[in-house]
Amino acid sequence: MMPQSIVASLHKTENNKEWCPFCELYHPKLIHKFNPNQEGDILDSIKSYYPKWQIDNGICGRCYDEFEAITFHGYRAMEKKVDEFKLRFLDFYILPIPERLNADKSFSGKGVTICFIDSGFYHHPDIKDRILKTIDITNETNTEEYFLQPHDNAWHGTMTSTVCAGNGKLSNGLYAGLAKEANLVLIKTQNDEGKITDHNIIKSLQWVKDNHQLYQIKIVNLSLSGDAAESSGISKINKLCEALFELDILVIAAVGNAVDGKILPPASSPHVLTVGGLDDQNKLDGDIILYHSTYGITIDGLSKPELVSNAIWIPAPILPGTTAHKKAGVFFKALEHEDYLSAIIQNNAELLKEDHVDLLESKEKIWKEVKKIIWKEKFISPDYMHVDGTSFAAPIVSSVAAQMFEASKGISANEIRKALLQTALPLPTFDAARQGFGRLQPKMAVYAVMERKPVHFADDNPIINPNTKRITFYLQQANIKRSLSLVASFNNWKKNEILLRPCFDDTWYVDIPMLPKGKYEYKFFVDNSYWIEDISNPWRVLDGHGGWNNVFEINN
Repeated sequence: MMPQSIVASLHKTENNKEWCPFCELYHPKLIHKFNPNQEGDILDSIKSYYPKWQIDNGICGRCYDEFEAITFHGYRAMEKKVDEFKLRFLDFYILPIPERLNADKSFSGKGVTICFIDSGFYHHPDIKDRILKTIDITNETNTEEYFLQPHDNAWHGTMTSTVCAGNGKLSNGLYAGLAKEANLVLIKTQNDEGKITDHNIIKSLQWVKDNHQLYQIKIVNLSLSGDAAESSGISKINKLCEALFELDILVIAAVGNAVDGKILPPASSPHVLTVGGLDDQNKLDGDIILYHSTYGITIDGLSKPELVSNAIWIPAPILPGTTAHKKAGVFFKALEHEDYLSAIIQNNAELLKEDHVDLLESKEKIWKEVKKIIWKEKFISPDYMHVDGTSFAAPIVSSVAAQMFEASKGISANEIRKALLQTALPLPTFDAARQGFGRLQPKMAVYAVMERKPVHFADDNPIINPNTKRITFYLQQANIKRSLSLVASFNNWKKNEILLRPCFDDTWYVDIPMLPKGKYEYKFFVDNSYWIEDISNPWRVLDGHGGWNNVFEINN
């Protein structure tokens, strides 16, 4: 937990680092300048917790992020407040993927099979019940039993597959992926020498080509690359990827993590959906920056990537049975049993010998040192850590593709690919070459292809139901091509955050949790382009821009 008082010396330095008065840790630089017009509500949040704090005192970026999230938790009309995601005993949180991406959790990839071609795998509790097949393409003598043990080669593949399709079993559902009910086929490509060769990637893709009908594989995720930049007319990897696309299989690949790197197969293949990264800074709202992912022109003259998604601050499982897993368990046990903090660490001295916790210090200093180690190791619970790389952006796109296949039975891989690109939103302050068509929009992509069912609403809008504690907004409007979002005073007029679901007969609707007592204004934003009013609601006020805002009131 954050300290309850501001320390007396607010600008201590240690090797030219500054001391944050909230987390009481040293940082290279604190934030001392703010824009009162844009950040005033965040400053108010800080002051409400710490009345003695002044802007000159400064705050570290991590603590600022926490206050920003606390301030803006209502922007998406979420079911939970951000505080509920905060990690027990720690000063920070890692937001779950569905909340972070503003996705529709009613779709879970059920009935869709995703194939992961990766380094190796472990049958982790978050995915093991939905694994249809696991093979070692490098050694056919390794049977399914091999994958019941946590080998070193299993780290990467276990993480990528679980980010996409984990059900969050070891986190009580908190860190579930968007495709948490999808079936999985897992192909290990890393050999005993620790290498992933072109030969084994080719063998893996050929296996998918030969067996895709047996396992009903619809998506192939490759968070790896070949050895050399070859033309797609020569590259056997790219030729097989194109062959899979012709067989109506969507192939998704990570582009890589070096800005000046080469675009390698399979990311360089024409119809492979190549994914770069962005950094939302672990926030629900705020500035988005691009990750240091590879981009550019392939040998064949193709611009890659086509899409960007979250590539950092991603929750992923710690490989069970490893030293890291054991250490995480000890540290979180120590934090939970504060009175036995020193004893627990002492009893595990051999395991923790490289972490240098001084047990002669006070309990408060030991506590701080343990939290520093947890942060350094990226642990977020005894069973999870946060990871980064386009290796994890690609599985997130794969999980949304699985939702889309579930939402529209019989849809083709090409239609999925087009919808993902057509609904992406460009990040206007960044070079198009680095982001392709823009940022992944999960709800827009799913709603663009979903089967539209009939729905009927009463004439009054919005429908305020005190029994269910829900508010329903609906609109019947023709010629909406891509998206319709509710924009209102209660979400700080944020566009494309509260998206309406399309139904039969040009009707769109959204349910949100009940709001506090008060009067609110709203209108609708269409296709990320223009505004419309709600003509079914007669209550309106001038919006100050030559149009109208509709009004509704919560009385209880």
